[in-house]
Amino acid sequence: MTLSARSLVLIVFTIGLFGAGYYLLTNEQEAPSRRFGGQVSVEVSPAKEAEFADLIEAVGTANAKESVTITANVSEVIENILFEEGQSVKAGTVLVR
Repeated sequence: MTLSARSLVLIVFTIGLFGAGYYLLTNEQEAPSRRFGGQVSVEVSPAKEAEFADLIEAVGTANAKESVTITANVSEVIENILFEEGQSVKAGTVLVR
């Protein structure tokens, strides 16, 4: 870059910098009180006790920490399932007939 091209770039950059500074200092649409550390109005209301449902509905995938593989000792037809999905069972409990 020649000296005159550098000078032109420097002048344009300086003018742009001053223009941006002037815009930020004189723009009233933004909250000038916050920008310059002034006061900000705050609305306060008393706390109220209320019930709320602590239920969250979401779509996702659940992975169990443990899993069990059930195999049969004999080949038979299952006639009755003696547990519900998710039910806790103890060792030795009959699960199917």
